[in-house]
Amino acid sequence: KNEFGCSVVGHLLKSRVPQISERVFKKLSPHVPHVPELAMLKHGHRMVELMLECGTRKEQEDIANRLLYAADPHSLEQVALNDFGRFIVGSLLELDVSWISAKVSERLDLDLARAGVRRRVEPEGGSSEVCWQ
Repeated sequence: KNEFGCSVVGHLLKSRVPQISERVFKKLSPHVPHVPELAMLKHGHRMVELMLECGTRKEQEDIANRLLYAADPHSLEQVALNDFGRFIVGSLLELDVSWISAKVSERLDLDLARAGVRRRVEPEGGSSEVCWQ
C-alpha cells in the first residue's frame, strides 16, 4: 500500500534473478488473500500487476483464483470498474494461461471497453504491430 515499498519490491521482482524473485514471492505470499483489495489501490494495483507479470504459473493461478472468487466489495466486476483495478483485469486477459483469460472474459458480463479495460489484440495479416483496444 506504500509507494516506496511497492517500488522497492517491484525492482526486486523485475530483477529476474530467480533466488531474489523466489524470496520476494515467499514474503508476499501471505498477502495473496488480499489481492482483490490491493488491486483497487493506487500503489497496490502495481504490486499485483508485477506479481502477475513476474510470478510462476502457479503464482499467477493463485492470484487469478483470488480475483475470480472474491466477494463484494472486491469482486472481479468491481475490480474491473475501478480506476486501478481495470489494469489488473487487462493483465489477467494477457496472461499466457488460457483458462484464466477465458474465465475472466466469461465472468465479466459487461462491456470491457466501456469499463476502460484495454485488451491486447493481435493484428490480422501477420503484421508485427500490436494493437490495443
